[in-house]
Amino acid sequence: MRKQRSLKPRSLLIVLVVLIFVTGFTSAEDLGVTVGVEFTIENIHRDNNSEDYRMPWLGPFVIYENSFLDDALDLYAELSFWFGFFDDNPKDLYFNLAAAYNLFLSPVSTLSFLLENEVESYAISPRPDEGSGAISIFKPGLRFTQSLGFGDVYAQALFPITYLNYFSDADTEVALKATLGWESDFGLGFSLTPVFSLSPDSGYDSLEILATYGTDAIYIEVEVIIPNEFSDYGMTITPEVFFHITGGFGAYLRCEVAGIGAEGNMILAPAVGVTFSF
Repeated sequence: MRKQRSLKPRSLLIVLVVLIFVTGFTSAEDLGVTVGVEFTIENIHRDNNSEDYRMPWLGPFVIYENSFLDDALDLYAELSFWFGFFDDNPKDLYFNLAAAYNLFLSPVSTLSFLLENEVESYAISPRPDEGSGAISIFKPGLRFTQSLGFGDVYAQALFPITYLNYFSDADTEVALKATLGWESDFGLGFSLTPVFSLSPDSGYDSLEILATYGTDAIYIEVEVIIPNEFSDYGMTITPEVFFHITGGFGAYLRCEVAGIGAEGNMILAPAVGVTFSF
């Protein structure tokens, strides 16, 4: 697994980080930076004496998001550090870096080339027994957007390549996420994303459904994940509400409900967060 750390996706991270810091402060009006902190509790419904007891986490984070070259280049970076208030006070790290180059084919048609690398490191402290406790996923893809009279319709294909997975023996895992979505002119959005595993095993994996609604004051989204092996894992529903507060401040509530319909118990993970954007 350690050999995989020298793969090209890591070089992409370095290039995108340089781009962000070189171009990120060229706009004095809007830096595109959001800082915040989130508090969440995993397994909140479980008894502390059970095997999977409640696990509270506190995670400060920073997000950078901006567009350049007349909106032809979109950059996104997110970094968060998580502190666990249970057991030996574990500490986790999450990092996500994404870029999109938009080719405007016409006033109503856009072809976007997507690159993303997501890294989640588990058990930074205490250290895992063997190797690195991390999941790293490189996501190349394409997106085509067509503006119509009732909003924007888009089709997207992502190919997540899991090149480092602490929880799997497979060296590399490849999947396909094919999305068909619609974003209205009045804030409503909807998308369907079937997920297929391509390697090392091939087949249908899950269906992801996302519904969103946003205004200047509020943003609401509900994500539903229906796995192929429904009886084993059950359905996951995650509603989230974000409130825009004056002066760049914001707050959000979220609750992940997993294992719905499975033979085991459901898992609840509520979260609350505050943000400030400048």
